[in-house]
Parts: sequence; C-alpha cells; structure tokens
Amino acid sequence: MMARIDDKGPVYAIISSCESWRDSLLYLLDAGIKLFQLRSKNSSDREILAVACAMVRLCHDNDALLLVNDRFDIAYLAGADGVHLGNEDLPPKDVRRCWPGAVIGVTVRKPEAAAAAAAAGADYLGVGPVYASPNKPHLPVIGLDGLSMVTEAVDLPVVAIGGITPNRVSQVLACGATAAAMISGLKEILKC
Repeated sequence: MMARIDDKGPVYAIISSCESWRDSLLYLLDAGIKLFQLRSKNSSDREILAVACAMVRLCHDNDALLLVNDRFDIAYLAGADGVHLGNEDLPPKDVRRCWPGAVIGVTVRKPEAAAAAAAAGADYLGVGPVYASPNKPHLPVIGLDGLSMVTEAVDLPVVAIGGITPNRVSQVLACGATAAAMISGLKEILKC
C-alpha cells in the first residue's frame, strides 16, 4: 500500500542538507512530526543522496515519511517515500510511470493548475505562498482566499506553504489544508 501524507499530522517540515540536518530531524521526530521534505539546492548529487539515505533510515525508524524536493532520481535511489515536483521538474505522470508506489506532490498556485496536477497523478498539492515568504520573495502571495480556492477545487490533500509559522498553522488548516509546510517557521519549533 502506498504511503499517504494525510495521516501524518499538520506539520510538513522542510529540511535542507546543511551540516545540522541530523540534529534538526531528530529534534522534530522527537517532537512528533511525521512528514518531512529534504530540500537541497546547493549540494552535490552525491551529498544529497548520502543525506537522503540517512534521513530515510531515521524517518522510517520513526514511522515518518520523507519526500525529496525536485529530485525524483535522488528520492528513488535513497528509498524515500516520494518526491515533490515543481513547475520545472518532471511531469508527475512520467514519475508515476517509473515509480508507481511513490507519493508525488506538485506545486500549484491556482485551482486550474490543481485540477491538472490531480489529473496527471499527483497525490497531494503544495500550495502557496500563502503569506510573504523569505525563501521565495519574488512570488506573489495567494493568501488564505487563494488557498481556500485550491482546497475547494480538488479532492487531494493540500500542503500550504509560504511564510507559515507555528501560530499560522490553524489558519491554513481552517482553509482546508491537510498540513502546513514550514522552513523558516521551524526555527520557532527548534528554538533556534
């Protein structure tokens, strides 16, 4: 049976492959978080694969899911649970053909794109930025209204992303999101 994200709790933690990834992951696992994404933009393929393999072991030992951002090849080789695909990545239907059991997430911003991603085989949608995000300041904010429009348009789990802090999780869940992705917001959980 394929893994599902909708029974892993309301926090989708995005961790980079920086030097402190292991400490962050262990702390978050201990805090009860069960849904993770490895996002690594500045490491070599070998470094990302090594971190992904180690993260998979730790996540699976704790009944948590690990998805890899953008990199279907790394996710597959590491034995991750799936991949999150952006607009410039492989189409979900092609990933599904090669990796039938993968959890496949797709980034969308509008209801029409959400419907297309669902038709192409996405298992969940990453939607945002809901709030202004320090990680993608060039993208226009869709707000809670935009998030609600997407959650109402499809029958897939939706992960809200963009400027989400622990005190905003309830707001995005109230709009129909299954989980809230956090990058910078994790600092509050990690007490950094």
